[in-house]
Amino acid sequence: MNKLLLKILIFLLPILIFVIVLFSNNYDRNFAYHYIKDDCYNHGAWIYSRIFENKKPIDIAFFGSSETLHAVNDKQIEDTLKQTGFNENCVNFGYCRFGNNLYLTFLTDLIENKKPKIILIEVREFENNYSHPIFPFLANNKEILNEPLIFNKDYFSDLYKAIVSRYDLLRSKILKTNNIYNYDSSNFGYANSSIIADSSTLIFKQIKTTENYWHNLELKFPEKYYQEIFNLCEKQNIKLCFYYIPSFSYPISAPTEIEIYKKYGIVLIPPKEIFKNHKNYIDENHLNDNGSKLYSDWLSGELTNLL
Repeated sequence: MNKLLLKILIFLLPILIFVIVLFSNNYDRNFAYHYIKDDCYNHGAWIYSRIFENKKPIDIAFFGSSETLHAVNDKQIEDTLKQTGFNENCVNFGYCRFGNNLYLTFLTDLIENKKPKIILIEVREFENNYSHPIFPFLANNKEILNEPLIFNKDYFSDLYKAIVSRYDLLRSKILKTNNIYNYDSSNFGYANSSIIADSSTLIFKQIKTTENYWHNLELKFPEKYYQEIFNLCEKQNIKLCFYYIPSFSYPISAPTEIEIYKKYGIVLIPPKEIFKNHKNYIDENHLNDNGSKLYSDWLSGELTNLL
């Protein structure tokens, strides 16, 4: 038994040393944001360009999923604020799929390069309990190593992806290859769409309101990141808010985990009328240009009050 254990240790030791070497160097931000090429409309490259290369300030930043990409017209909001006497620069940093640990990564890079005044985070009917699938490819080493093991269903998957991406970075340095490419970006992140959903394809779903013990435990994972985001914002004197984007399918007036969000910031609840009309949707989850205009008008009013 001792000999077998020794053989296993001898086999694993070089691997462990190699992993330590990978995480001993800073994870190049330019490489990271371009590593996820072709994912989510190439928005990783756009976000890198807006945060690191574009000299225009960022005063108000929106973080969320593709629902934010299609709901928050940052140019419209910025123009509306200017008409009311505010010159804040607004940016939509929405990124496809869910996982609020990715917002911490974006926010960390944003604060190191800009001085935002207000951070707004998308919330939906139900809180997502998973790590964002892109998080390990973008997160810095500290964020990967601090990722919680308990209640994190994606811990080992994230660790594997982080090792692979850092290995590819080391390999690119040795072979002198370059994954960086030119990306023509505008100052705004809104993803416009004039598609109108077919009402016959939109189905209302039943809401389960019963308490689930395991679900409440799993909420500790996303709440950890809300706490970290709150701490970072508080340290930098940044106002933190949450904005609700309900889908067409779930007719509830507020997110089920609203009490969690209230602990860390102001929760903005939009008028129900926007979400009752199928003509405001691309599909059951995403607003189209019609819906976005109404939603962004409402957000502009909320931001005017905050400012």
